Amino acid sequence: MKHTDLKHFIISIACIFVSSIIFIGLFFHDNKYTHAGLQPANGILYLSESELSSHSLRFLIRGWCFYPDRLLTPDELPDNSDYMTYTAIGEHTHFDLDGRRSNPHGQGTYVLRIILPEKEASYSLMLPEIYSSYRLYVNDSPAIQVGNPSADSYSAKTQERTCTFTAGGTVTIVIAVSDQTHFYSGMIYPPAFGYTYSVNFYRAIRMILSVIVVVLAAAVSLLAFYLGLRMKYRNACTFSALCLICAIFYALPVIHTILCLPVIPFSAIALAVTYAIPALVISLHNRICNVPSVYRICSACFSWTFCIISIIYALCSAVLTTPVIQLFSFVVFVYKLCAAAYLLITAFTCLRDTDTQIFPVFLSALVYSAGFVWDLILPDYEPIYSDWFMGWCSLFYVLMIGYILWRDIVNAYVANFAFMEENRQMHRQLTMQTEYTRQLTLQTEENRRLAHDLKHHIHTLSTLAAQNGQQDILDYLQQINQTAIYSGMSSFCEDSTVDALLRYYYGMAQSNEIRISIHFSLPEHCPLNQIELCTILGNLLENAIEACTRQTSGSGNKKEITLNAKENGYMWMVSIENTYDGRLHCRGEKFISSKRTNDAVGIGIESVRKILKEHDSSLDIFPEDHLFRAGFLLPLQP
Repeated sequence: MKHTDLKHFIISIACIFVSSIIFIGLFFHDNKYTHAGLQPANGILYLSESELSSHSLRFLIRGWCFYPDRLLTPDELPDNSDYMTYTAIGEHTHFDLDGRRSNPHGQGTYVLRIILPEKEASYSLMLPEIYSSYRLYVNDSPAIQVGNPSADSYSAKTQERTCTFTAGGTVTIVIAVSDQTHFYSGMIYPPAFGYTYSVNFYRAIRMILSVIVVVLAAAVSLLAFYLGLRMKYRNACTFSALCLICAIFYALPVIHTILCLPVIPFSAIALAVTYAIPALVISLHNRICNVPSVYRICSACFSWTFCIISIIYALCSAVLTTPVIQLFSFVVFVYKLCAAAYLLITAFTCLRDTDTQIFPVFLSALVYSAGFVWDLILPDYEPIYSDWFMGWCSLFYVLMIGYILWRDIVNAYVANFAFMEENRQMHRQLTMQTEYTRQLTLQTEENRRLAHDLKHHIHTLSTLAAQNGQQDILDYLQQINQTAIYSGMSSFCEDSTVDALLRYYYGMAQSNEIRISIHFSLPEHCPLNQIELCTILGNLLENAIEACTRQTSGSGNKKEITLNAKENGYMWMVSIENTYDGRLHCRGEKFISSKRTNDAVGIGIESVRKILKEHDSSLDIFPEDHLFRAGFLLPLQP
């Protein structure tokens, strides 16, 4: 096992262990169902002063009296002889208690008697969302009504409300609930009860935490959207949408605390936001891990289709039957299982085969899978202050994706800064080189003129020496004539700067025993300036020479480079071919540099692509077994 693989294995095991410890800690220390304090029994809760002092806030879960199919008032309770059962909040999610009826909707009355100290004090009862309308009575007085549970004027609304009252001795709490429009029915989440300051403190902490998360998510969304537009980075824009959806998701409890909202369409909005988060996570996961297009399309269709189905499910809640609700619950379980398995398998495959940079995504998939398992092992969990297990997993996944995207953005900025600095240095050097080339060209022309004149002078002196019979002078002049003939390498193109660049790489290739062929025709009105043209040619030729030098020597390994550039009146076509050892390292459409040891993306190719993109063109790359082809087309102005 390689050192990197061993390191990743140890970190993975540690990640599973730590996340499991966190989930277990949340279950025992941030769970309404394991919160300390006495619970009701047989419809009665006795609270002494010492009990209230030690546990000033509790969640009323077990021991509620429940009268199914009846909307009762406190006056009707003493004379009521209807069927009554004891229930725990969260034990049933609809009014079909035994699962034998096809209609999950209905009505019912929850009753609880709390025996308080005789000394009067201020108490508060915090009611979470109750589906889908209810009346609250404290002793004999109506206290709160959300929606209208009456059959003749039914109105479905939900809101998180708090009822504050002063009492001592026995307090009777009656909650008459009716539901005809939601996939949940009755009290699903335990209400909180205690001294007023304790309940208000609990509400304030939850509100503050939610607002902080919403503000942070919205700020990150705006930043990611700005960077995505500025850098034309699609993943950053998608991450911005993900953060915006997360902000809406955590804003919903705050909204339900402030406003009394109708069940339709807000239940559909809540489900849409809930299942849009994993759909966007899967979408970003696919791009980061370079998942094959077939799996990418299938997973995207599956996740977004489920999101749409959940919206339809919520909108059609009024006509749902009990078997349909049970089927949807099973489908949700299968969806979470498939999502966790898909994220884990694809992240592991990418980590093993291509890219070690996505290790944080693999850790996120491990945490997501661990959260799914612990959610099955510990189903009786409802957070007091924090979030559900899968909510923590999704949040961790979002943070890791944000880290990877931020790292890519920083690397892109560093590469862009390096490119700008390289461009500035190249511009300065090119200016010096242009002036030097101009002077060298003038000197060369002068040398050619002098050589031409010298040949005529030698011819004249040779004639005079022959006439005078001076054979020794004639022989000497003949030797000078043979060595003074001017000869030189033919130029590759008319532009002296580009020609100097081509000569440089031509000589470099020859010094590395690489066979190189250059046929370069530069259009009269080239769309590229000298800096851009030299940057493109320099990067392409340097990469080609580097690829050839990595080839092993042998009779069957020829090292060849061919550069062609020609125009047809409308387009300028440039292509380069070179042999190589057949090994390429890619991250999506980007090539990993062989010069670096940290799997960094090659700057040269990206610089070429950036320049061509500014001229509405692109670099086309066609790698074969041992032949690498690259080229581009530039439109010419008529």
